[in-house]
Amino acid sequence: MTVAVSGGVCGAGQATADSAGATLRYTCTLSSFPGQAMTAQLAWDAPATVLVGQAAPTVTVTATATVGPTVTWALGLVGAATVAGSVDAPGVVAAPEGNIGAAVRMIVPRTAVPASGPMAVHAAGTTPGLVFHQPGHATVTVGNDLALHFSPRDAGGNPTVTGEVDLSCTLDPGQNAVVFSFTITPAPVAAPPVGPATSPARSPTGTGTRETATLSSSGSSLSATDSTAPSTSVSGSAQSTATAAATPTAERAKIGDLAATSAAFLAAGAGVAACVWWLMRRRRRHVSGR
Repeated sequence: MTVAVSGGVCGAGQATADSAGATLRYTCTLSSFPGQAMTAQLAWDAPATVLVGQAAPTVTVTATATVGPTVTWALGLVGAATVAGSVDAPGVVAAPEGNIGAAVRMIVPRTAVPASGPMAVHAAGTTPGLVFHQPGHATVTVGNDLALHFSPRDAGGNPTVTGEVDLSCTLDPGQNAVVFSFTITPAPVAAPPVGPATSPARSPTGTGTRETATLSSSGSSLSATDSTAPSTSVSGSAQSTATAAATPTAERAKIGDLAATSAAFLAAGAGVAACVWWLMRRRRRHVSGR
């Protein structure tokens, strides 16, 4: 039952788990009662790897503790028909960051007491989780002592004359107390976020962004556009046009010229209309004179 500690500590990690087990021998003592041998067979599913910084998932640990016929005889002597209780199992995890103490409580369901012979008691518990902060190799070692708490009851479900019974069990010497080992791996490094694309900076010389103004051939609209292009040398009227297009003052001059030209066209049109009107009037007078 003490391997509950190892299963509990190794509950942290990836979803893939390894089935493991151990068999340990203890000597249990009770006041005014000679020491009795107990064998604990343990089983659990625990991951072989653990990620740094992640909380441990829970792992179920099962155990079967077997005691000799002397215990069965003593329980029958006090009128016990069933027993139930719990087991407190300590342990230590040796991790790169240091030793971490851990303990697991396992529950013993109500179990019938046989008439004679050895008695087997089953127990199960859910392990707590630990968080490791440094990668490396780690081992789980069971404690030398564990405490058993039992409540013997008669056939009617009433407590026996002994009441609650507490037993202290000690790990027999000469056994390997390391019951499990696992690897603590570094957490995966997240890729840096990809930021938005930045627009090219304006170049003071060589290549840059210039603004150009275009006057339509009909003289009815004026539009401005931005274009990025390398500075090149032009000659003649093309250079004059580019320079005037890039200068706000030249743009205003073009607009002024357009307005003056429009006014001249309007004045000429008015003069032509006046001449037509005068000729028509003169013709009517000439006809009237006849």
